[in-house]
Amino acid sequence: AGGSNNMLRTLTMMVAVLLAFLASPTVLAQEAPPTTWLEVEVGQSNIQKSSRPFSRVLISDPGVADIELYEEGQFQIRGLAVGRTDLWVWYRDDPEHPELFELTVTRDLSGLVTRVGEIAGDGPVPRIYPLEDRIVVDGPVADLVTLEQVAAICEIYDPNFVNLMTVRGDQQV
Repeated sequence: AGGSNNMLRTLTMMVAVLLAFLASPTVLAQEAPPTTWLEVEVGQSNIQKSSRPFSRVLISDPGVADIELYEEGQFQIRGLAVGRTDLWVWYRDDPEHPELFELTVTRDLSGLVTRVGEIAGDGPVPRIYPLEDRIVVDGPVADLVTLEQVAAICEIYDPNFVNLMTVRGDQQV
């Protein structure tokens, strides 16, 4: 019975300390750090540089991206899987105020962009970009035939792509 009383007393003390910490004006007054947006493609990397040396970095979801520290004030982010994660950076000169990066890892769409450019020829080329797990194709094309060809290629990459293409000029039916 004495052991369970000690355990209960310890647990009660821990809860009291936690509640006091959470009620502290310092904790309640802290604001979320401003967010910087970063994007990298799966299988690609992005090197970030800063004039300030880091004390540590953390990626919330290591299944989405990997991070490697290099020389002072420099790290590499490598995209592993499509998704989003937080990247936290603590600086040596101000460890109490980490910087938050919202890191998005997207699919490599360079092959699709190249093929759409070939289809468009000398005409306007629609913009292609990832949004969440969808591909968005946005902008004018020269004619209806080009629109249909671009759409057919995009469906190979994403059967549910978002088609925001328009046909330039007047089209007669």
